Amino acid sequence: MISRYGLLLGMLCAVAAAPAVIAPVAFSRLLQPLTVFHPEWVGGRIEKLTDVLSRFRERPGAIATCFIVAVLVQGSMIIYYLAVIYALHLPVGASTFTIKQSGGHALTRGSDAGKLRMQGAASNAVSFSASFSVS
Repeated sequence: MISRYGLLLGMLCAVAAAPAVIAPVAFSRLLQPLTVFHPEWVGGRIEKLTDVLSRFRERPGAIATCFIVAVLVQGSMIIYYLAVIYALHLPVGASTFTIKQSGGHALTRGSDAGKLRMQGAASNAVSFSASFSVS
């Protein structure tokens, strides 16, 4: 279960990155003020970034392929860890690998011995929670 805030954040990042791919030269002009820090080094990096963004603009299928492969790699990591959990006979289900929304601070230990819950630092933060027992 993906948190709607995580999905919203991902969509906002995609929308924010789209103008850089659509108009790489304009994006590089926005970065020009950074050349005051170290003109040669920063200028070279801006040129490389503009070149890369121009290439992505010419081949939008490459971006789609990268996205699909990234999702497949994440899925394979989940399958790998599920296989390790199964091999070690740990009572952890696939639902453990979902992102859940909860409030709280830092790393807290639940009331039951053996329940461990990691929570984000901010209220309503996205957190990963896992329950397991140590025998």
